[in-house]
Amino acid sequence: MQARRKKKKIDVPGLPEWLTVARAYQTCDKVMHRKLAEAGLTVPQYDLLMSLMKKDGQTQQELAERLLVVKSNVSSLLSRAERDGFVERRENPEDGRGKVVTLTGAGKRLARRGWKVQAEVVTTMFESMTPRELEQVAQTMKRVRQALEPLLDAD
Repeated sequence: MQARRKKKKIDVPGLPEWLTVARAYQTCDKVMHRKLAEAGLTVPQYDLLMSLMKKDGQTQQELAERLLVVKSNVSSLLSRAERDGFVERRENPEDGRGKVVTLTGAGKRLARRGWKVQAEVVTTMFESMTPRELEQVAQTMKRVRQALEPLLDAD
């Protein structure tokens, strides 16, 4: 009879909790992708439109910084949005050499449709929690983010 090997247990404090958070994020991401697609949007398009809803008339560079992507990614996203009639590029009143991006009426309507999707998803996520539990989640995630940020600076 062959002896069974014992599986080596990986002992990492917090690993089960991390997996729970990661799975919740993945599920939320899938739901957002699916629901936004039903509304006629991709997640990057929605992010772009909402950034412009918050501050219309941004440059391509400002959008790249706000969306945390490189300028070339924003360029292709803007080209599609412009082709579809959701944004316009106009002369920058502060710098005649550059352009600013503004939402069209159709872009604003699409952004509002996407916002309704996000509101529905967020409401569904947290409707079973008390205000105190929501505050605890916010404080915990803030501490997690603060613990991780130094790892970004280490590179």
